[in-house]
Amino acid sequence: FVIDRQRNRHLAFGLGIHFLAFTAVGLFGARLAHVLRGADSSRMRAAAAGAFFYGAHTVHFLPTHWASCRQQTLLVFFEAVALTAWLALIRTSGPRPQQKFRIWETLGVCICAAVGAFGSTEAALTLPLLGAIVWSAIPPSQRPQRLTSSLPATAAVVGVVSVALAWAVIRSQLVVPAAPESPYALKVGWNMVRNFVGLLAFAVGLPREGVRLLQTPGSAAEGVAAIAGCILMQAGTIGALAGVVRRYRLKLVDPQRALLAWACFTLVALAPYVPLARQCYAYYVL
Repeated sequence: FVIDRQRNRHLAFGLGIHFLAFTAVGLFGARLAHVLRGADSSRMRAAAAGAFFYGAHTVHFLPTHWASCRQQTLLVFFEAVALTAWLALIRTSGPRPQQKFRIWETLGVCICAAVGAFGSTEAALTLPLLGAIVWSAIPPSQRPQRLTSSLPATAAVVGVVSVALAWAVIRSQLVVPAAPESPYALKVGWNMVRNFVGLLAFAVGLPREGVRLLQTPGSAAEGVAAIAGCILMQAGTIGALAGVVRRYRLKLVDPQRALLAWACFTLVALAPYVPLARQCYAYYVL
């Protein structure tokens, strides 16, 4: 009975931070759609579809059960909050500012969320690059022409980069580098191709645990059931997202710019996990 209670609390905590993460993703999507839109009516439906796709993705199976990989969920939460605040800051000097919070409060949220991201996992090092990609995705008419012309945006960049440098210095003093034979060691070779292909497969819904069960003696039936369930779930979420894209893609101010930014955002976000020697978990694509 005690074990079950502990397990239930453990699972409840995992589901709780998962809820926070996909809510933050939805809020980020709403603000991003508002900036890139051609019509205000599209932003909430687009954000809801994005949050639904993220929240119901099969790669959440392990983070909601394993304490050792929940830092990935926390990373998504903090990065989504930081990027949402970043979008608000770089819109403050635009022709039609859209602010939910006052400028300096938003700046504080952005920097504090960056601290939380760096406290989650090493992949937070990509946060400054992701912010730069978001900046480039916004049409020039919707943001300052130069970063230095917006004091809040400049302060955010200085603050987040300072956090990143401080984190790198502190980590170098506290963390021992991975041994060459470790699965987490960095390696340049065919492992990068294998990892990249694997991450793309996980991103479109390949059920890693279902495949593992299928290869485990005596668990073939469970593996087939897991794979079938994941396929049905992912088909629904991908269909919802595709429907929104078809309906609203022509309302984007600059579709080509948005598509290029999306591709760059995806590649940069996956980059920290590509050089790992022999480690490629599905939850890395969160």
